[in-house]
Order: sequence, then structure tokens, then C-alpha cells
Amino acid sequence: MKNPGKFCSSCRMKALRADPEMEAKRVATFRARFADAEFKAKHCAASAERLAKWRATEEGSTFVNANSRANLVLANSPENTEKRIRNIRVALMGWCPEDRWDEYRKMARTMPAPEARRIIEADLAAKERARLKALSPFERDMERIAKGARIVEQFTPRKADHAFSIIGSSMA
Repeated sequence: MKNPGKFCSSCRMKALRADPEMEAKRVATFRARFADAEFKAKHCAASAERLAKWRATEEGSTFVNANSRANLVLANSPENTEKRIRNIRVALMGWCPEDRWDEYRKMARTMPAPEARRIIEADLAAKERARLKALSPFERDMERIAKGARIVEQFTPRKADHAFSIIGSSMA
């Protein structure tokens, strides 16, 4: 098939694969070719040969070692699965304190999730304002310093030595 210039080869293949008629034709051709035992044996032998060559490369051996049966069993252990789930939750719900996750989930079942998030964020902001209001100015400053703020000298601009310009006019 000649490319008329509208698509690059990758985009053209995506367009062809998205067309149900073309996909059905491709699948039918694939099944017909693999029905022939001789073709299937040649194809499988060639695929096995390519796989063996790839495994012999540094990239292939690293991939095979990383995905060995022992590593896969370890990666899918209950502890690692829990850790993975927790990391996903922290990434998705980092805006919400962990002790409010259940409350958010319950609210999100009864109303739109953005609305539930807005309610919880408003409540968190109100609690933070109340906490800061209860602190003295000194305690607030000390908290800021503990979080990394620094005490710096306040800038005060100097006054001009004279109130007139070089030409002697005080209007400048």
C-alpha cells in the first residue's frame, strides 16, 4: 500500500487497525496462514530463534533475570502487593490526610468525587485556620522557622541626601 503522504507509517497502521473491516480481514488472513502446519512450524522456529538471540544480548539477559520466576513470585507477594497499592493511593490521594481516606471514599459514593474533595479540603482549611489562630505570633514564627524559613534583616531604603537635582531644581 502506497502512503499518500497523510500519515507516517505508525499513524497509518493505527488507522488501519482501528478500521473494523480491515482488522477482520487481517485476522482472517492470520488464521488462514496459521492453519497450515508447515507455516506455523517455520514461524514458531523463527520466533524462537529471534528470542534466543535477544536473550543473549545484554538487554535481553537483564530483562530475563529481572523477570525470573523467583523475582515474579517475590514481586507478587502479599507484602509487595500491599506496598504497591499503598503507593498508588498515596500518589492519587496525596491531597487528603490518610485518616480521612475512608471518609472521602464514603462521600464519593454518594456524590461526585470533586464535590467530596472540595468539602474535605474546605474542612481541612478551616481546621488549619483555627489551629493557626490559636497560636501566638511567636509560635507561628517558630513554626515557620522549623519548616525552613529564615530570619532576615528587613530592607529599609535609604533617604536621599538632598532634595534637589543636579541642576539645582527641587522639582525633579
